[in-house]
Amino acid sequence: MTIQNLKDIIAARMGMLILFISLFVILLFMPDISDQIAVKKILINKSLQYVEKNDVDALLEQALEKNFFTLELKNVADSINELPWVKSAQIKKIWPDTVLLNIQEQAPLARWKEDQLISVSGVVFSPRDISEFDSLPHLLGKESQREGITEFYYHSQGILADNDLRVVRVHIESTFDWRVELDNGLLLILSAKQGIEKIEQFSRIYDAHILPKLMQISHVDLRYENGFVVSWQENKDKVLELRISETNDSLRKTSKSSTLRHRA
Repeated sequence: MTIQNLKDIIAARMGMLILFISLFVILLFMPDISDQIAVKKILINKSLQYVEKNDVDALLEQALEKNFFTLELKNVADSINELPWVKSAQIKKIWPDTVLLNIQEQAPLARWKEDQLISVSGVVFSPRDISEFDSLPHLLGKESQREGITEFYYHSQGILADNDLRVVRVHIESTFDWRVELDNGLLLILSAKQGIEKIEQFSRIYDAHILPKLMQISHVDLRYENGFVVSWQENKDKVLELRISETNDSLRKTSKSSTLRHRA
């Protein structure tokens, strides 16, 4: 090996050593790169009416522990979607340090049984406290009947709204015993076989034939083929039979004293 070759080898190794030392010094004094790409801002698309902000904040703490690249968006969205009032949650990153969270809340339609709510889309969910929703209609029945009860309530309310009436309670005790309570205290009794058709008939005759005597009426039994039976407050054995014409909903009244029975 010649002296020149030896000098070249030494120069090359010295150059590598200088480069290594330079890189070491740069990395030593360079700010932590993870600080440069940390998630610093979390934006929620709108104010929340029902979702507890503290619950969301607790779940988002993990996002603040991750940097922009290591944050798993799906994990965060899945956690937020498990909150009772959340209908859906989408999350996305905005370079360089922001996470945007889009939350859609459940819109409550009615109370279901004792401690649950039903949303306008038919989803049952269980908030920690539903006491502030006592004004919502109360739907009761078997779990297998829930969809049918909800649909019946929705259509009934739409019909009776024309009479300025509001359904406050629907209780399905059996196929032959559906009980609908209205906000004016009136109780309607009907069966699954008749359903909405009888509510429509009742709505058409309500203003002319029920409303004038409302304070005297105990309940209206709609389980009759061509009419209703009205039971009075003071004498529940005395009933008023309202027979409906098949052509024009005109009524023929018959007052009588008898035990209330359904006529098949």
